[in-house]
Amino acid sequence: MDMAAASLVEFIQVPATSLVEDFGDKRLVLMESRAEEELMMLLFHYYPVPVSAARLHQDMDRRASSTVSNVITALYKWRLIEGNKDKGYKSTA
Repeated sequence: MDMAAASLVEFIQVPATSLVEDFGDKRLVLMESRAEEELMMLLFHYYPVPVSAARLHQDMDRRASSTVSNVITALYKWRLIEGNKDKGYKSTA
């Protein structure tokens, strides 16, 4: 695991429910964070329900779509998430 993944694992010890606001049709992370951290907080908010790539793109709509896709790929590579775009993703941490 590289340093970015290690720091991300350390970061995700914070309870996600207090950092994510649920607006019904969208979830918003309420703190400034890196895209990797934002995506992990969203996955923790939804846990144990798998989250589709489309839902993650919708919830992270303030970021470029390519950024969200790249983060999903990186977290999957680092084995911090498991799943696929059809069935959805869940955190492994």
